[in-house]
Amino acid sequence: MTLKFEVRMPSADLIDASQNSLPVAPGSMYDMRWMLRTVFGKFALVVLITSLFAGAAVAYVLLRPAEYTAVSTLNINNLRLTLSRDDAYFAEMQFDPTFLETQIQIIGSDTVLNQALIKLGLMEPRNIDASPEEEAIWRLADAKALDKFRRALEVQRRGMSNLVSINFTAENPQYAAQVANAVSTTYLEKLDQDRSDAAETASSWLRERLQEVGPKAQIVSEALPPVNKSSIRGVFLIAAAISVGAASSVFLILTLAAIDRQVRTPEQITSIVGKPCLGLLPTLRTPGARGDRHSFAVLAAISRDDGAQLWHALRHVDATVTKADGSAAPLIVGFTSTVAGEGATTVAANFAALKMLQGQRTLLVDGQLYDSQLSRLLHAQGKEGLCDILTSGGDSHADCVIVDERTGLELLPLGNGTAEPTAQLNWSGAEVTRRLAPLFAMYDVVVIDLPPLVAMGDLQSAARVVDHFVLVVGWGQLTTDMLRAALALNPRLHTKLAGAVLNRADRSRMKRVFSPSATLFQKQAALSPA
Repeated sequence: MTLKFEVRMPSADLIDASQNSLPVAPGSMYDMRWMLRTVFGKFALVVLITSLFAGAAVAYVLLRPAEYTAVSTLNINNLRLTLSRDDAYFAEMQFDPTFLETQIQIIGSDTVLNQALIKLGLMEPRNIDASPEEEAIWRLADAKALDKFRRALEVQRRGMSNLVSINFTAENPQYAAQVANAVSTTYLEKLDQDRSDAAETASSWLRERLQEVGPKAQIVSEALPPVNKSSIRGVFLIAAAISVGAASSVFLILTLAAIDRQVRTPEQITSIVGKPCLGLLPTLRTPGARGDRHSFAVLAAISRDDGAQLWHALRHVDATVTKADGSAAPLIVGFTSTVAGEGATTVAANFAALKMLQGQRTLLVDGQLYDSQLSRLLHAQGKEGLCDILTSGGDSHADCVIVDERTGLELLPLGNGTAEPTAQLNWSGAEVTRRLAPLFAMYDVVVIDLPPLVAMGDLQSAARVVDHFVLVVGWGQLTTDMLRAALALNPRLHTKLAGAVLNRADRSRMKRVFSPSATLFQKQAALSPA
């Protein structure tokens, strides 16, 4: 398949102005759409966490012991003795909001509860002749018994009335009723005892009347063994667990997404790089169900009919990396990445294949000193190449270029050389320029596969030769901090950076993130070149 293109490009000033006017991603993208997209992208995790909470609630409902709450109700009044000229009579005092609260505290006091426990046989009476050590042990045992007793006891006022409820919860309904009644009768006995003590020093006529003065209570209803369980119904617990599980999973997903620093969207690239994201590239594999990402066929995937999104992304790169009008020198484009393994080699080879399909003489140069994948995939290892040109004395090096019959690519392999590769490729040297210029002049476009940005010396050196750089960013392979630091350490490259492409941004991966730009880029897949 041969594609011919006739493209009329706008002026360089117009291109620069359009690039500078591109919108930069806003500082915060955590809006409602981002939240919904993020949660639905992890919906399976929401279901899993919610199911775990629901399962735990069901297990608790099935295994928890039954609880019954018995209620004894008291009517508490405060009487005072009123004296007249002829006689004395009793009258109920005006309502005092602190009176009932005081009585409620007395019902729950240690004195009343200790007597109730003794009456129930849960506590032994204090031994007067006990030694200090035995007294300390007795007090500690009493404190533990009272604490456990209070956790099951509840004393509260009913509305705005004078009625006070004494509630006790236990696994046995008969025991719950027995305890509630015991606390009620103990409190009544204390009131009677307090009145008797107060009237002890009065005259016989006044003593009879003083015994009716002060707080007075009567049992309105005794506690009966409850029939129904008082614990929360299981369906409510399960519903609450489902709600908490769903809310917890959503919170967890949003929190992890908010603190995720991996580069996954074009907006992140644009905001950090300061240059446009030129497109999304799918994971390139050889045809077949078990495609291989490390095969020579992926180097010319652009020539297949199923690479519409790849074609559009590289077409955008092609429209961006242009040489000055009227220049006879070849266009030199360098492809690099932040770290190794992001796919810069594959993208560079496919861009060279695109230029070749456009009818332009294109040379693909393996300048990757540390991992010569191009030479390996095209079976050019061990053959003369770039390093040999730089170490030889001749001027004609066209015979070092090999043509791969399978892809049609013209490749200048890395070569062998006689010195260490790291000492050979000093792109900024005048000798390198002199030896490569005749070979590069034979082509319209030279595409160089360069080391990653972490090889800062190599990139700074190559910036003197390369007209435009294209940064390949692997989806989720590095953090925003790493990308920002790598660009800051390569200022010379940044000035010639045309843009970036997000590699391995498959549709299934992009569904996990919220990105309007990615949504637009993915629609390119439906636009296949005729």
